[in-house]
Amino acid sequence: SIEEIISYLCNESLLKLALSYITPKAAETVKESCPNISSLCIQICSDSVIPFICELRSLKVLNIGSDNGIDMSSLVKSLGNHLTSVEYLFFDFNIDLPSFIYFTNYCK
Repeated sequence: SIEEIISYLCNESLLKLALSYITPKAAETVKESCPNISSLCIQICSDSVIPFICELRSLKVLNIGSDNGIDMSSLVKSLGNHLTSVEYLFFDFNIDLPSFIYFTNYCK
């Protein structure tokens, strides 16, 4: 499984990671195995990965893409509620205006 691969290959020295598909379980494994990641590029399948990603305190660059079918407004709002520590954030999808306003009002 991807979680086993992440656990085996990744450790505290890993600073950059790109994953083409990340599940909540894989996001939890990244958080536990790679706490010093500063740059993360991910394609997500569920907004439930956001809390795990946002717990990466060393994270400075976050590039998020998504498969079609996920509710982008929910994802952006979840980021607004949880994200605390990035310097560069790139959304590789369209965002509706109400979600963007929510994000800018609530992002810490």
